[in-house]
Amino acid sequence: MDIHHDTPCGEYMWMAELNGNEANGRFDVHANCDSDRRAWFDYVEYLLYDEDENDLDDHILIDYAVTVECSDCEYMDLLLILDVINQDNEMVVTFEEYFSVEPSDTSFITFAWYNNISDEEYTFFSTLEYLVDGNTDGEILAQDGAEETFFLSIFNDEPDFAIEDVTGRDQTFEGQNNEYEAILQGSNDVTVDWDMGDGTIYEDALKVFHTYKDSGIYEITIFAFDENNLVEESFLINVMNMNPTILTIMMDETVNEGDDVSFNVQYQDVPMDMDNISVKWIFPDGVMDGNFAQYTFDDDGEFLIAVEVMDDDGGVTMEQRMVTVQNVAPVFTEFALPSQGEQGVALEFTVAATDPGDDTITYTFDFGDGTAMLVTQNGNATHKFASGDTFEIIICAKDEDGGETCRTEVIPVALLEELEESGLPGFGFLGVISALGVITLLRRRTH
Repeated sequence: MDIHHDTPCGEYMWMAELNGNEANGRFDVHANCDSDRRAWFDYVEYLLYDEDENDLDDHILIDYAVTVECSDCEYMDLLLILDVINQDNEMVVTFEEYFSVEPSDTSFITFAWYNNISDEEYTFFSTLEYLVDGNTDGEILAQDGAEETFFLSIFNDEPDFAIEDVTGRDQTFEGQNNEYEAILQGSNDVTVDWDMGDGTIYEDALKVFHTYKDSGIYEITIFAFDENNLVEESFLINVMNMNPTILTIMMDETVNEGDDVSFNVQYQDVPMDMDNISVKWIFPDGVMDGNFAQYTFDDDGEFLIAVEVMDDDGGVTMEQRMVTVQNVAPVFTEFALPSQGEQGVALEFTVAATDPGDDTITYTFDFGDGTAMLVTQNGNATHKFASGDTFEIIICAKDEDGGETCRTEVIPVALLEELEESGLPGFGFLGVISALGVITLLRRRTH
């Protein structure tokens, strides 16, 4: 039977089913009994709407106005229950509202429901109960009831557009300004906003141009919306690292052995990586770090050197250069010769030289008197002149690569008979030497 404000006082049974589960029980109706406490619906109003605009109602609003009378209380605690029953007599949803109403006052309550179950008829049972003890554990008195049946279609809240893809994600490198486009399915009459995943936001654009400042994996989120719907999709993008670029290698390509040779490099990378660049120079027998390096080639020849520039994301660029190292002839550091000599007396010659490279030096002595050239490793020599004369002596220091430095000295050698006639035991021939002078020639040959 229907429960309403003039239902006779008495005891009633109720039954309900939800998802195959049945329940039942009993309740008492004390309205219309000898009581001065009662509550009722002033009105129950049903409003139907077509929210998905398919010409079928799919949304219902039920408005209630509840009034109470009570001569011996300040208010009444009430419970409003709405059960929605399908055409198979199954309860599909229920609503409850606890509230209190003062005597001679009216309370307004609204329940709203979108049909997301199926296209069919639904009955809406409304029950108003008085909670005598203020809660559902105590005495409950039914006060009023109402029911109506309506056909409702399924509410379709799916938008008529979707986000399918974002183009431009296949080959993306840091520092490049790329174009990205949102591909939509359905209506394009929507607003599209972008979150590029790196803190950059673009609004109201199907296409955007964007530069990722650093490599990494980012998530692009697209928001497409109109007045009624919002669609959101996310897409991953792998932004690849760009290797540094070597702009200039500053160095001499032809140098001398033994010289300190300077090397410097200029490079560029995306701004986010420029503060974390490492430079490595690779030489024939070692490695040096840093933009600037100095290296000494110990011997002549052609040598391949390399510079490697690496950023903190693992991007590496390497370039090689060929350096031609020229041989350098030895340089005399000591040249001790007698200023004069006499026939048949041994003379001591001591010379020394250094070589800028890692070369072995050999010394040769040509005494200018027709004797064989003397070769030594230590620069020391002893020689006797068999006759008296002025001799041009050529002394050379030569390295193993053909570099040669020669020096010429003129030494006068007195005849023994001349010394005897002068009556001088030693080098009384100094006056003659002074008159002739000493001719020194320096000759340096480099091969």
